[in-house]
Amino acid sequence: MKNQPLTRDMNTPQPIPLAIRKTVEQATRLLDVCKTQYIIVLSDGTTINKGGEVIQLIPPKPEKPRKARSLMPYGTYRKVYGPAMTKMVMGDVEVFRRTPEMVTAGVELITILGAISSMASSDWGNNAHKIFLNKGNDSVELLRTA
Repeated sequence: MKNQPLTRDMNTPQPIPLAIRKTVEQATRLLDVCKTQYIIVLSDGTTINKGGEVIQLIPPKPEKPRKARSLMPYGTYRKVYGPAMTKMVMGDVEVFRRTPEMVTAGVELITILGAISSMASSDWGNNAHKIFLNKGNDSVELLRTA
């Protein structure tokens, strides 16, 4: 007789221990006394249904919205705006505009604002900058505060 490993297959239902079965029986008696309706599903798939309708026990996970594909290649914002940001010191204000390639690609100002804010937080830390969208000037303004 060969030695068999002490591992369990988690995909197959395992028998319910006697202590858990007795606890479930006590709980069902208590629920019956309270004149309630209930559905209990044990880990081995056994269903105890007392007057309740069969319901879906686990709601389906909502589908995550897909991330939109970037209009510009990876690293474009860092390459275009990064050099100006590295030269900034506390109290400096920098105005960033869209490049002609970004205008052609249809990149919106809010996208540039997000990219610049992310770079500033990454480089300087959180709460070390203030960023503003200037629609009248068609630009993004960055103030380094720390």
